[in-house]
Amino acid sequence: MDIKNLISTSIEPFYSGIVIAILIILIGLIIGQLLSRLIKKLLHELKLNKLINMSTGLNIPIESVISTLVKYIVNLFFLFWALQKLNLGELFVNVIAGGILAIIVVSLLLGIKDFMRNAVAGLFITFKDIVKVEDVIKCNDVSGRVTQIELIQTIIETKSNDVIYIPNSILVKNIVIKSKN
Repeated sequence: MDIKNLISTSIEPFYSGIVIAILIILIGLIIGQLLSRLIKKLLHELKLNKLINMSTGLNIPIESVISTLVKYIVNLFFLFWALQKLNLGELFVNVIAGGILAIIVVSLLLGIKDFMRNAVAGLFITFKDIVKVEDVIKCNDVSGRVTQIELIQTIIETKSNDVIYIPNSILVKNIVIKSKN
């Protein structure tokens, strides 16, 4: 086998695969756009936005949301199909799964950030006896009697019998003035 045949048998299928993948993506974009318009028109004739507005009182452009979602799903399907033609489908799925996993982890970390800060502050308050139940304290513009110290918050009752929940991290970060009974 000479070098010319080797190159033509290995490179030509690759280029034809790229052309096919590009055509699949272009067809997907066209079909996605057409389906999006069709669904939006159908939902508009059903007066879905008005029905939701009348039943819930919310002004949500659900027709646009659904039609855009359909367009992106169709585009994603055709993109995956094109990548399968290039033998990159598994890589694409792994990248998408990794991205979703990363988003979930970051969301969880951001969600528990304040909880952890308040929990550590609650332990600090409890072990250092910074404030105790029945202490009368003032922190920032809030003053009252401590009725309960929990892991993430301290509950204070004001002179006007209002109940205020103060995150423990605020008590640790700010000046706390204890009044003598």
